[in-house]
Amino acid sequence: MSSKLQEIANTKEKILEKILKIDPKSSKKTKDKGSNKSSSYPETHVITNIQYTIKSPLFNLSIADYELMCGNEYIIEMMTKVLECNKKQLKKFCKYINVFKENIDSSPKSIKNKMKPNITLNKLPEDIKIMIVNKYKSIFPIKYMLRDWIMLDYLNWEYLSKNPNAIELLREKIKKEKDMDIDYLNNLDGKDKINWENLSCNPYAVELLQENINKIKWEYLSQNKNPEAIEILKKYKDKNDMNWDILSLNPAAIKLLQSNKNKIEWELLSLNPAINSLKIDKNKINWKNLSGNPNAINIIKDRIIYENNLTIDEYNRLNDKIDWKELCFNPNADKLSEIANTYNIDLTGYKKSFELFKKNEDKIVWHSLFVNPNSIELIENKKRDIIWDELSKNPNAISLLENNYKNINWGILSGNPNAINLLKNKMKEEDEQDENYLRKLDFSKKINWWNLSSNPNAIDLLQEKIKQNHYKIDWKGLSANPAIFEAV
Repeated sequence: MSSKLQEIANTKEKILEKILKIDPKSSKKTKDKGSNKSSSYPETHVITNIQYTIKSPLFNLSIADYELMCGNEYIIEMMTKVLECNKKQLKKFCKYINVFKENIDSSPKSIKNKMKPNITLNKLPEDIKIMIVNKYKSIFPIKYMLRDWIMLDYLNWEYLSKNPNAIELLREKIKKEKDMDIDYLNNLDGKDKINWENLSCNPYAVELLQENINKIKWEYLSQNKNPEAIEILKKYKDKNDMNWDILSLNPAAIKLLQSNKNKIEWELLSLNPAINSLKIDKNKINWKNLSGNPNAINIIKDRIIYENNLTIDEYNRLNDKIDWKELCFNPNADKLSEIANTYNIDLTGYKKSFELFKKNEDKIVWHSLFVNPNSIELIENKKRDIIWDELSKNPNAISLLENNYKNINWGILSGNPNAINLLKNKMKEEDEQDENYLRKLDFSKKINWWNLSSNPNAIDLLQEKIKQNHYKIDWKGLSANPAIFEAV
């Protein structure tokens, strides 16, 4: 085989390994055993296993992967078999994703920063991800059905109304409610009927809302992060008074805000994750709020440089400035290290911010850092004064928590998506303890069943507990948990 053909084959193999989650070492072993099949073609049993374990693998690919995959008939053919989908559908989705790639170079700098070629689809900002997910669902229609071990009679419809995967179940419920006597429906307990406030916020319920315009709660629709929901809001503006405070926070409303700048609430806009997509007047920014905005790092960077070049007196006269406590909450603050080195700025205690933090500046900043998933290395080096309640929230702190078992706040940890093994062991401990004893324990010393019941990654633990004792489950939390549904 020529070196060029070998290079192409190797590229195919790498893409397939990434898409299909095939261990390259095991793939190589098969190849070495003298298989006559193409080295990048998985065996039948591998495909069978993938079909049961795959979780939207298309979202684990980057824009650059799509550019390569979508121009390759072999890869498209392979993915069609794995996903058991129509080849035309897959090509259509591929083409849709590549539109983003084609537009990167012609987009404003803010969009370029969001849409870097190597970022995977599941890591994109929420506003962009919702658009892609909706497109995915329109091309690959997916129905979610309630898992067969979930007891429907125990579920709470108020919380189901906000569940992104409950759409088909909610559709059936809406039909039933339309046939009910209006007085009977109005007298039903909230847990037994659709909550239109929660449904109006649900970004995946837009179709249901379009079919029931007269039921929409307009102020809550303003919170909906689906761009199609904002289109409904604009279309029926005669039926509602737009809440510009709420819209200023909504990343899906950026285009609407752009054309109505005089109505923007700038203090709230500074918290909007899509602020980079808007041409803004920096004199109107609320810098305290912006300091915690993970998508505003470039704006923050420019402001830090500006503030660092001021004299102490000029800095002290600023009415609004970078808030270093909020900045330490910001998961993307590590991207500021370059300018911190250039300007000799200590990110854990900016010299001009001592006035803000006074004598406790270091402790306050660390308090913020403990919940930041990107600060684990800094936390591990600190070795003392760790605030364990805050650290128990941190999905990247599991190793540190495992080594400090007695310091864990179990009530908070119950909602941590990466703490499943720790929680499984804790459940076994509590199963052996007296119920009255558990009832008297402090929040931090035992599993919190609301947090656990609403934790999508705990679904297997919850199934086990329902079999043993379903009264432990918090059914409100479970009703809002998207993992109680499975794709069919």
